[in-house]
Amino acid sequence: TVVGTVGVISSRKGSDLFVEAARLVRLREQGVEFRMVGAATDELEVAWAEVVLAAARDAGVAHEARADVPARLCEWDLFALPSRHDPFPIALLEAMGSALPVVGTDVDGISEQVTPETGILVPPDDPVRLADAIVELHRDPARRATLGAAGRARVLESFTPERQAESLHRAYLAALRR
Repeated sequence: TVVGTVGVISSRKGSDLFVEAARLVRLREQGVEFRMVGAATDELEVAWAEVVLAAARDAGVAHEARADVPARLCEWDLFALPSRHDPFPIALLEAMGSALPVVGTDVDGISEQVTPETGILVPPDDPVRLADAIVELHRDPARRATLGAAGRARVLESFTPERQAESLHRAYLAALRR
């Protein structure tokens, strides 16, 4: 099972939580690999990100600063996004649109995007629960397939550019009526 994440290496995206969950999973399970795509572009967290990337290497997490994200998503079995704050993570929708089951934190836009039919939400700042969810899905390929298919259907139904434009248009009209 290949578990991946995409996002800037930052405390906001929970990069350290992904690495810690990877370490915990690898202590318990064989056959699980971890991939991380994202650069350390937050100038205020460069030193922190270097520590996280060193921990990732120690935990056996493969890292790429930049990659063809759609191609990577096709190589993965599961997507995890343990953000501490994330208003509307596009990478999560891309993963769902690629029919990947997702594990995310129950914060901000993630809890609006992920339903129980499309993935698993875990509490923020909890690498143990994140690891538990990853192990649960690693052990159940049929559930991964079901969640992934439901996630793709959700994206196609609710998160297309046309649907977003329509919703924004309705919101503006409602605001103008006031």
